[in-house]
Amino acid sequence: MFRVIWTSRDGSKLAKSQDEIEYDNPNLGYLDWQENRELIRLQAVQLASALVMQSQKSFSPDQHGLLRGWLLNGIDLAKVSPKGKRTFEKSFQRLLKVSCDAGLNQIIALGQEMESKSTVGQRQEIVEFCLHLICLIEPLPTTSLVTLQKIAILWQIDTSQFSIILEKVVSIDRLRDIDPMVLAGMTENMSPNQVLKQLNRAYAKWNGRITHSDKAVQRQAEDMISWIAQARGRTQTS
Repeated sequence: MFRVIWTSRDGSKLAKSQDEIEYDNPNLGYLDWQENRELIRLQAVQLASALVMQSQKSFSPDQHGLLRGWLLNGIDLAKVSPKGKRTFEKSFQRLLKVSCDAGLNQIIALGQEMESKSTVGQRQEIVEFCLHLICLIEPLPTTSLVTLQKIAILWQIDTSQFSIILEKVVSIDRLRDIDPMVLAGMTENMSPNQVLKQLNRAYAKWNGRITHSDKAVQRQAEDMISWIAQARGRTQTS
């Protein structure tokens, strides 16, 4: 509804009119955004749990703590009744149980659903959250990392951005556990031309770390450059 009121200089009303126009705003309203925000928070736990369960059979206490903390972020537990806490715990356990049974296709489908209801910033935060969960697995699981990389690409987070988030979360001494293909920002679906372009970008990045003051970074850079050289050779001769 809109209303127009004409007034004189002294503020007295001269005339007024009002009408109503239907308008369908395609953008999310505040209430929609709030509802999606809560749903995304739950789905992030589903996604992270399913990724962890790709590589192990049960959650560690630290993983439980991270998952629970994500859901309770911003909630003052001192103000929650004992009954409310019990209800939350039951719901939390049910959520984890459902996530444990998810296969790859279900994980991808969940990622697709989340993509339509979240912002780029939220999705990057969720990728980082998932990585923190995965990093609690010894050794770092390639299966879970590759699946998360697929989700990131689905979410318009390119492989280079994913590698940056990966290096932010994973300590340098554990980067050696990760498949170099993931670290180089490559995927199995890339064409030979795309592979070569990505290898060139990865080479430029890791070559710049050869003279790093941290010896662990130097060693990782040397390993990556050696791997990139071999990968280039395989790609050019295939």
